[in-house]
Order: sequence, then C-alpha cells, then structure tokens
Amino acid sequence: MKPDTLSYRKLSYEDIGLWKNGSELLATVWAPFAKKVEIKIDDQKLMELRRNDYGIWEGSSSFREEYKEYSVILNGRERLPDPASKYLVNGVYGYSTIVDLDFKNNLDTGINIDLKNAVIYELHTGTFSEKGNFAGIKEKLDYLEKLGINVIELMPIAQFEGRRNWGYDGVFPYAVQNSYGSISELIKLVKDVHSRGISIILDVVYNHAGPRGNVLNSFGPYFSDKYKSLWGNATNFDGQWSDYVRNFYIQNAVYWIDFFGFDGLRLDAIHGIYDNSPVHFLKELRADVNKYFENSNKKPILIAESDANNPLTISSIDQCGFGMDAQWCDDFHHSIHSYLTGEGQGYYSDYGHSWQILKAMESGFVYRGEYSMFLKRTRGVRGKQISPSKLIVFSQNHDQVGNRKNSDRNGSYYGKEKSLLFGAICLLSPYVPMIFMGEEFFSKDHFWFFIDTDDATFADIVRKGRNEEFSYFTGNVDIPAPNSYEAFHESQLSWGVLNNNENLEYLRVYQQLIAIRKKYKLGYGVRFETTLIGEILNINYFIDKNSKLLCFFNLSGKSVNINHIKGDVIVSSTDNTLSNSKIEAYGFRVVFCCN
Repeated sequence: MKPDTLSYRKLSYEDIGLWKNGSELLATVWAPFAKKVEIKIDDQKLMELRRNDYGIWEGSSSFREEYKEYSVILNGRERLPDPASKYLVNGVYGYSTIVDLDFKNNLDTGINIDLKNAVIYELHTGTFSEKGNFAGIKEKLDYLEKLGINVIELMPIAQFEGRRNWGYDGVFPYAVQNSYGSISELIKLVKDVHSRGISIILDVVYNHAGPRGNVLNSFGPYFSDKYKSLWGNATNFDGQWSDYVRNFYIQNAVYWIDFFGFDGLRLDAIHGIYDNSPVHFLKELRADVNKYFENSNKKPILIAESDANNPLTISSIDQCGFGMDAQWCDDFHHSIHSYLTGEGQGYYSDYGHSWQILKAMESGFVYRGEYSMFLKRTRGVRGKQISPSKLIVFSQNHDQVGNRKNSDRNGSYYGKEKSLLFGAICLLSPYVPMIFMGEEFFSKDHFWFFIDTDDATFADIVRKGRNEEFSYFTGNVDIPAPNSYEAFHESQLSWGVLNNNENLEYLRVYQQLIAIRKKYKLGYGVRFETTLIGEILNINYFIDKNSKLLCFFNLSGKSVNINHIKGDVIVSSTDNTLSNSKIEAYGFRVVFCCN
C-alpha cells in the first residue's frame, strides 16, 4: 500500500489526543515504537487503540457522564498522562482530564489586530494581580482599558510543574495551567477582553520544553540530539519521525487561536527552532494557520522573538520569508539602555553610542551586517527598510527585567526621569510599543526567575545555573532561590503604590503618551525624520501638509536650550519645565505646530 503522507501530517487539533465529542470519546495517540497502546478511563475502563502505518494509534468509545479522567498505558505497563492533555486538574504528575469539544469557542471570532495601531501590554498571569489567576486579570480590565491598551499579551500558560513558574518550562503544550483556572475560565477571560474592544495574544514555546513532568519522549522522538540548545536537546523538527512533531505544534497554534479565541501568538526564541527541512517549520506554521482561517473573518497574527536581525523572519512567504507579522526588536532596547546606564557587560558590550540610538530610531535594527564584538561574528542582514509596524519595541519586558542578576526594573537603577524618558521614546516611536506590566506606574517590584518543584536536587541545579548565567555582572547580590516562595511573592505587582501621587502622575503621563500615539496615528506610516543634535534626539512627524508633531528627547544629564521651537506643548516629562525655551535633564517634550 502506498503511504498517504497527508493523512499523517495534517491531523487537525480536534484529532490529536482525546476529546469528548457528543456521545463519544475519540482518542488519537502518537507512539511509533509502542507495541500496544490503551486508554484507561478513571479506574474502570480500557480502550484499546489500533495502530496505522505512521505510529498513530486511534480508537473510540461511548461516553458516560461519570467519566472524568483518563491516562495512556504503553505496552501494558507504563501509565502516563496524554502528551496532548487539555487539562490536568492535579498537575503534571496527575492524569488527563476529559474535555468536551463543545467548549470550542465558535461564537467569538475575536478582534483582528492592526499592528499599526497596537499598544501591547505584556503580563504574567501569576504575578499581575493579587489573585494570580485568570479571574485576577479580569478584575484589572477596567484599568487596562483606561490606560489605553488595545492588545494584551499573556506569558505562557501551558501546564508546568507546581503552581509558580514564568511559563517557559511548560511540558504539556495543549494544557491550561491548573493553578491559573479552568478551561471555561480562560475562554471567559478571552471573551471579556474582547468585550472591551481589546485583543489578546498568547506566548507559546515551541523551541524547547521543561524537564519536570515531561512525558513527551516516553511516547516518541519529540526531541533530537541532532541539535543542542540552552535547554538540552532541541525539538525534532527535521529528523526521523518529525512530520508528526511538526504537525503537533502547528495544530497547537491553531488550537489556542480557534478553541479559546486568542487573536494571535508570540513565538518564543525562534532562533532556538532548528530546522533544515525544505520547508522551515515557521513557514509551514504560517501557511497552515492562514489556510485554517482562510474562510473566516479571523486574521491571526504571529509575532516572533528573534535576536538574529534577519528580515526574512518578517518577510512574506511569497518573498521566501517565514511570514511572521512582527518580531521583537532587541537592538532598539539595548542601544538606549546601554547609553542611559553606561552598562557594557554581556551583550550590552556591543552598544553604548548615541549614533546607535539614532540608527535604531531610523531602522529598528542597529546591527544590519556589522560585526558584533560580543558574538565575534557578523550579525544581521543588509537589506531594504523594514516597515515599522513589523518591529515591537520596549523599555522593559520579562527578559530585560527578569534576566538581570538582581531582576530589577528600570525605576530601581535608572531613576524616575530616565525611566519615563525611555518609555516615552518607545511610545512615541514609529514602531509598535509594548509595555511590561507595572512599568506604566513606575513599579520597582523585582521580577525574579521562579519555579515550584519538590525535587531539591533539581531546585539546586536551577539555582546554580542562574548564578552562573549572570557571573559576568559585577558585585554581590542576594538572589532568592528560584524555588522559594519569596522569589514569586516579591515578583507580584504592588498595586498599592497607586495611592502615591508620584506613581499616579507617572501613570497619567503614560496615558497621555498612548493617547497622543493614537490621536496622531504615529504607527500608520506617518512620514517622519529623526535627528540627533548633541544629545537631543528629535523625531519630526509630518501629520499633514500643514502640521507637524515634534518630539524632543534629552539624553543628557543637563538642561538644553530649544528656544527655536514654536508651537503648543501637548505633553512633557514634567509640569514644572524650566522654561519654554529649555528641556530638563533626561526630559522630553512633544510640540504640535502648524506651518
């Protein structure tokens, strides 16, 4: 019999794992090396599955209302949760919860994201609110709406060990983290977000998986020693049996968008996705997501995290690119951060010059084929100008806060003036701005790296690894152990600071900046020019033939004369400006003028 490869590679997410579908239970398990695969329902029923030519085992059974959980038995011995579990009520060491396909969110098509108009807010479910769950996010939606946010980005929520984790150690890509809430609560959150006219995207991790509670390799070669990453063996996207692995993760992307109603995804560290296939995994992912939603009104976006500065990441498939809608732009952050702080350790050693800030403002990427002293090789690609709506910029994000040795925020070492200046540069840039939770009210809370494991040996390995990772930082810092409750608790946002006038005023300026961005449509391709005279960075937006928006950013520690500027000041870094002719140290001013 001639193999039908399409039936192997193109399983829908509705055909992966086990679902209750009407009065039936339908099961599909990939275990190419198993001799026998069975499904055990609660402790009373066994469903024996049949194998096809591609290592896929399938079967069905009638459903009874008392059925709650199931597990997979390999070769009559090993009883494990399903790799495609949708929920694990007792966590990674429990069994899989039976989920009804009728949960599928058919009634809510979501809100298509226009990145030209987007102001993204990155948050971590566990530390964003006092409750630390989906319900806690819902209670803050009034606040986010008033701030002017129109896109929420959730850090990963796929099931990880314990109750506390950044989310990048998830081991069940399809399962909603049980400590955050139920499937129905997540669906309700997405609907509530949409009811405010706000879009919501999800951070997903396809380049690696966590080690604790990981059952994937017990079923098949999900990982390969062909490539190594920071997390060990890389995901098997191009080796033997990789067709199923590729489809497993592609359908995972479709699942989060279709079943829950997310408006798009942010793909973690795509430079850790190793694939030498004729069609790269990311290109196939983009094509399959497009195909799945082609007959609907839904247009999901895909945002990549990459430090390669490769324009092909955000070029269309027709242009031989990966087809991502946008990517994070580290160069923009690093050039400004290094200049304002003088930090030159690690990857910051490639930055620190004022001309790099100008270049970042003009083209996003600073390294476009130049030699990196840190990497000891050329970085980036010389090429055409990139559309600003394809680059996400930020003054803070979970990495740039959490992956510092002290996991401290800008406000703790920049001070108020520099922090507000950096935020203003991002929000008034032509690129897509992203705010990290709490940044907008001058939070000084740490964002420590944290985990929750009962394995003391593993906890100690993580602690030592984090210390070694930041060994290039000078000075001694008292870092809480990642497995301690302290590390998590100190990372929770302190909303009480909004009772302070200083924090409230800071928040009001952020609201003004977001409102200006939207009013003058700064991300919609408005023609702009940038200059750097001394340490004054200037962006001139030509709103129409008769008016301009002039943005001045003082990168120096002293006041600077700008007495030649005429027009109406619509926002500045302080209400107590030195005079109409000066801009204070590390201050900014936005002026609207007519010809």
